[in-house]
Amino acid sequence: MTQDIAAHDHAQPDYLKIWIALMVLMAISVGLSFLPLAQTTTTVLIMMLSTVKAVLVILYFMHVRYERILIGMLVATPLILFGVLIGGLLPDFVLGAWPADPYFPAP
Repeated sequence: MTQDIAAHDHAQPDYLKIWIALMVLMAISVGLSFLPLAQTTTTVLIMMLSTVKAVLVILYFMHVRYERILIGMLVATPLILFGVLIGGLLPDFVLGAWPADPYFPAP
C-alpha cells in the first residue's frame, strides 16, 4: 500500500500560475482579433494559442504530465491523428480545390 502511494508522490503543480498563463493567452487571443491583420493570419495565430492552452490544460489539470507513459501515449495518439487529418484536408480548404458542382453552378 505504501509503495502505491510513493509511486504517485510528485510535486503539486502551481494551479494559480497555470490559470494566470491561460488567462494571459486568452487575452492575447482576444487582442489578436482586434489587430488589423489578415483574417487567415489571425485565425492561424489564435489556433496556435488555443493549442498551447489545450496542452496546458491536458498536462496539468488532467494530470497527464504525472502519469505513466502509456496514458500519455493514449492521449497523444488521437491528437496526432487529428493533426494528420487537418494537414491532409487543409490544402483543399485553403486552395479551394473543389470540383465544380453541377447542382449549384457558380454565379
